[in-house]
Amino acid sequence: MLDSVTIDDRVTGFGIAGQVDGAPPELVLPRELLESKLELAEPDEKERVVEEDCDLYIVKAIMERSNRKWEFRWRGVRISAPIKDPTFYEEFAKHRFTIAPGDEFQARLAIHQVRDDISGIYTNTRYEVVRVYRRISRPKAEGLALHAN
Repeated sequence: MLDSVTIDDRVTGFGIAGQVDGAPPELVLPRELLESKLELAEPDEKERVVEEDCDLYIVKAIMERSNRKWEFRWRGVRISAPIKDPTFYEEFAKHRFTIAPGDEFQARLAIHQVRDDISGIYTNTRYEVVRVYRRISRPKAEGLALHAN
């Protein structure tokens, strides 16, 4: 929508009014401000890395330090990612925690993306866990006895 504001040289600003035939808008953004904001919104990079704090649920673990990929559920989607956090494997090797399928990591995920030249939309291409903040065990059903009659 704002692209049309910068395309037409006759437009000097942009404002929102309650009615088309009513009073002029109290606040009008000057054209120069809109142009600079649009330039910032236009991606120039073909590739980028976005980092996000998230919850990852373990599907498959790799028990040794390597570039091999773990499998996680992230936002309901299955992803594969190596763990690059240097302290994670040190703590794991010292048996400071155990890991089981379904356990959760609160972690920082690096999402590598590539921009499509035609649509301008970024697509996720690969993932890396750059920091594991916390591990949360899946609740266990201990002390429950099942009896069949």
